[in-house]
Amino acid sequence: MIQRKVGNIYIGVGVFFCISAVVLLAYPQLPLILNLLSLNSPETEKETITQSIYADEKGEEIVVEEPPEEEDLLVLPDVKPELPVENRIYIPKIGVNAEIYTDEDPNVALDKGPWIVPDYANPESRYLQESFRPILIASHRFGYSSWSTEKRNSISFFNLPNTQIGDNIIIVWNQREYVYTIFDMDESTFVKETDADLILYTCMYYNSPNRLFRYAHYAPTSP
Repeated sequence: MIQRKVGNIYIGVGVFFCISAVVLLAYPQLPLILNLLSLNSPETEKETITQSIYADEKGEEIVVEEPPEEEDLLVLPDVKPELPVENRIYIPKIGVNAEIYTDEDPNVALDKGPWIVPDYANPESRYLQESFRPILIASHRFGYSSWSTEKRNSISFFNLPNTQIGDNIIIVWNQREYVYTIFDMDESTFVKETDADLILYTCMYYNSPNRLFRYAHYAPTSP
């Protein structure tokens, strides 16, 4: 009888540790699992992403300055023919390697990959100081259940939480390369007041108003 009780205790302890191990392994993927169980989550994600990220719904005001003197004119980085013709974003830390879509309709763009928000800067206008608004790029966090893991990692911001201050973001725009370095990060409903050149964002969870933000400054590379 005692041996049977001891045996049952060992079995119970073993089952407990097995369940605990499964829970610990599944926890990092819990948001994705919950997303897969919700058939309309990509549409909910898009609603969250496309809401204004500015609390006052205005964003930064466009500042018009006097044209610079000729000797102060900024020159864009060199065109590199070996770079892709389409505009792309790379985040080496998390394996993002995707075309940037410029559609006016975010619902169309986000189904394909990262979307650059219209009426804000692009790498050229920000570099030339033609716009003092930041570059805003958004993408799905989870996307569709039909997406493969490889596709999700490549075109979504699923792993954006794994980026840290100091990580680089590379944008190819009109076959010119622009490198940005993350200097701040946040989880909030609205964007911070910041002088960031580039802001990446995505939803934190498909049914939450909170969003993940990464703020980056332009970091020119040596020729």
